[in-house]
Amino acid sequence: MLTEIGFGLPVEPEVRARIEAAATLMAGLGATVEPMPPIFEENPEPDFDRMLQAYTWTDFGELLDGQQAIVCRKSPPVPQGESMSAAEFTRALMGIGETRRRIFAACSRYDYVLTPTMSVEPFAA
Repeated sequence: MLTEIGFGLPVEPEVRARIEAAATLMAGLGATVEPMPPIFEENPEPDFDRMLQAYTWTDFGELLDGQQAIVCRKSPPVPQGESMSAAEFTRALMGIGETRRRIFAACSRYDYVLTPTMSVEPFAA
């Protein structure tokens, strides 16, 4: 059971209670449930953000100026992909590869990992 991945928002008590209830149910059905330590000491999301900026720029750069202005009101980081160097992009991809390796290594000894998909309750629509 993984309730803290090591970065991001802390898991709210209501979410933790649901995960723990599911773990108790699974253990009652015969599963071996044990806590997993956090996988990360630092946030790997900046690498994903940089990759997304680079990929997004390929489409964004083809928009007319007026269209770019509309998109930028809603998503300001998009233009950052234009000036990204190959070295920055490569570092981001290498970071994503390291994130993937760490997740696989942390989870490899388990058949399943019970974890919340979000650390907070859903917001009212």
